[in-house]
Amino acid sequence: MKRLLLLLCALLIIGAWAGQAMTEDSGYVLIAYKNTSIESSLWVLLIATTLLFALLHWLINLMSHWNSPVERLRRWSEARSERKAGSKATQALEAEITGDFWKARRLFLQAAERSKSPAILYRQAVRCASEQGDEKEVHRILTSAIKAVPEAAPSFLLEQVRWDIKAGLFERASETLHTLNKRIKSSSVINREWATLHAARHNWDALLPLLPDLQKQKALSPQDLKDLRRSAAIAKMAQETETPSTEAVNKAWASLSYETQQDVDVRRAYIGHLTELGDHAGAAAQIKAWLNKHWDNDLALRFSELHFEEVESPLNDAKKWLKSHQQNAAIELVIARLSRRNELWGAAITHYQQSLTLNPQLQTIIELAELYLQLGDMNEASQLLSHQNAPLALPIPSEAEREIRKRIPH
Repeated sequence: MKRLLLLLCALLIIGAWAGQAMTEDSGYVLIAYKNTSIESSLWVLLIATTLLFALLHWLINLMSHWNSPVERLRRWSEARSERKAGSKATQALEAEITGDFWKARRLFLQAAERSKSPAILYRQAVRCASEQGDEKEVHRILTSAIKAVPEAAPSFLLEQVRWDIKAGLFERASETLHTLNKRIKSSSVINREWATLHAARHNWDALLPLLPDLQKQKALSPQDLKDLRRSAAIAKMAQETETPSTEAVNKAWASLSYETQQDVDVRRAYIGHLTELGDHAGAAAQIKAWLNKHWDNDLALRFSELHFEEVESPLNDAKKWLKSHQQNAAIELVIARLSRRNELWGAAITHYQQSLTLNPQLQTIIELAELYLQLGDMNEASQLLSHQNAPLALPIPSEAEREIRKRIPH
């Protein structure tokens, strides 16, 4: 309409200008075709052509915006259906909040059947069925959703995978993920589900190589990725020790990535397995190599738990550590333990006392009291226990410390 008004204004201006021009020059145009001819003023022809163009433009515009009764009825029906779908979805959300998942699921499905965008509503219905633990209904809804919205099939298949993993249907989940891999290449979401499936199946050999891709794709947060890498590596080594063999544990350790081997908890687990298998020399060598590069109090304490054919060399190693890490309660405790094994009673007592001064731990008190009793000094043991007996002020020993207590030789 605006363009038509502008066109009429232009015609008026042209007409006014043409009227003035015709008073000055009465040129004409002759159009002849066979025996027919039309003679007209130039300006009259221009005005007539413009009017004809305006009329055609108006007619075309009118026809393009004209709706038949059938079309108007169709649009009204679609709008009404969409409003009903919105109302059903709102009622479903209210039912879901109250915990009535059966009603919410039914309303979401009814809304999906009426909506132009049913994919989200189908997923909500799946979630409600999942909350009820209804495996058959979850599968039925997802199958219906794939048929109703085939373009959203990958999303529904991923929902099926998550449910199958949760339900322990690992084979079906694996088949579905293979299907998705054929349709979608290098998907971080699909890789993340593969990782979840491998972890659920304890398939650590398949999970660990997948982690670098997950890291590149940023499919997991750095902390979640670190935790997954650590737990997978520790579980893999534990799996190898089900049939006790130092070679198997070392092979499992060698198969880990460099980044995984740098994890302190993974290193501690590795040392624990070597110790349990009796490879104390191998454990000692690893601990010394690691501590020379990166200090770890826990690994130093584990070093003092190992059995050595001769204790003088490990004791010298511990004294070197103390020069580099002065005022360290853990190293003082290590030297005290190794001195005690070497029957250097005075040195052991001195380092036990120094460790208590730096960081009073119940385990240290117990070991020093035992040493006094071993030497027959009941008075010193009694005074130590009575003086240091402040249970509310001292930290509670961990399970690891209790295990250390069991393994310390008397």
